[in-house]
Amino acid sequence: MNTYSTDLKKLSSLFITFGMIFTPIVLVLLQPDAGSGLVFLSFFILLYREGLSPVYLLIGAAAATILLLSLASDSSSAVILSLITVACLTLYAQFDTRFYWLVWGFFVASASFYFLANNAGNDWWKFILLSNSLIFIVLAFVHALNKKGQLVMLVTVFLLSGIALSFSSNYAFNNLLQAHQRERIYMWLRPDKCDPSGPLYNVIQSKKQLAQVDFKGKDFLRELLRN
Repeated sequence: MNTYSTDLKKLSSLFITFGMIFTPIVLVLLQPDAGSGLVFLSFFILLYREGLSPVYLLIGAAAATILLLSLASDSSSAVILSLITVACLTLYAQFDTRFYWLVWGFFVASASFYFLANNAGNDWWKFILLSNSLIFIVLAFVHALNKKGQLVMLVTVFLLSGIALSFSSNYAFNNLLQAHQRERIYMWLRPDKCDPSGPLYNVIQSKKQLAQVDFKGKDFLRELLRN
């Protein structure tokens, strides 16, 4: 990459660069040491300085956001609804005024079905949500095809990739990660699922200590120990 012939806008240079990053990641993951392997992903930020298109960084940021939302939610419905919202708002600029009410009508209906699904705990509501959203997407895309077909194609790829990543992330979390790795993720994203007397104990004690310290330098449990 130090040579002057390296141009990250060329596909060949891009493949070589990605190979230099992902090869050590794969080798470290085989040890296995997922934490150390993820450190190598930070090299993608340096590639932006070398001329890498910001589109790749945006794709990576979007994938990371979808991954975190999927792990932080009990159901993929929230993530799917968020992706549908982004797709619809992207296409919203291509709609004419006569289509506005249909856009917002389907959006409100999808959001309502989602909240009903969470409150009722019934899978049928989730099925209605996905079906209703699918109808919305079909109508929106058919209308937008008359405007810009390329935009519709990009939004479609983004939507389908996001939904696939949402489902695959939950599968990988439950089947590929080890118990201590799942525990650490839960401590960060879902502390309500952790045992307060187990892995979450130190976090709770740290919060208590911070809550009892003021600007005068009051120590943790000092008043209790005096008594």
